[in-house]
Amino acid sequence: MKQLSQKNSVEDENFKNRIASKLFQKYEKYLDEGNTGPTWLNQVEVAKIVADSIHFRDGNDYDLYAYCIMSNHVHLVFRHLKKSKKKSSISRLLPVTRIMKNLKSYTGLQANKILNRKGSFWQDESFDRLIRNETELENVIRYTIYNPVKAYLVKSWKDWSYTYCKKDFLEGV
Repeated sequence: MKQLSQKNSVEDENFKNRIASKLFQKYEKYLDEGNTGPTWLNQVEVAKIVADSIHFRDGNDYDLYAYCIMSNHVHLVFRHLKKSKKKSSISRLLPVTRIMKNLKSYTGLQANKILNRKGSFWQDESFDRLIRNETELENVIRYTIYNPVKAYLVKSWKDWSYTYCKKDFLEGV
């Protein structure tokens, strides 16, 4: 009886994973089309603020591997760098959460100045993912930099102004 229960549990988990994957793919398709939500990142000044801010934190908060700034979202791949712990409410957050909070806070404020607007610039939530091995890392970097190609905006990822890939990973992509 226990074996049957475990088998059903595994099948249920596999089913849930397939459904989650299909929902994610559908969501990504709409996001990649660049027609959903605000498209403020289409503006060169706004995209430049985000790109400059991402590069500014490289070597301090994280080791930057890749990013792609699309019209309505950003993909960012990095390895967190351990730093000394500071006593603040922000330092109690997980490293990725803290990094994203700081990045979104600064870029949102600066972008809103350019756009002459107030209010939230970024969505509250981020889709954060832990990368567990080199194969997965290569796949995530490839997915990130090929985002504008997949959206039929350019033929080569190198032609997209706001795509970056660290030289160490170029051979894998």
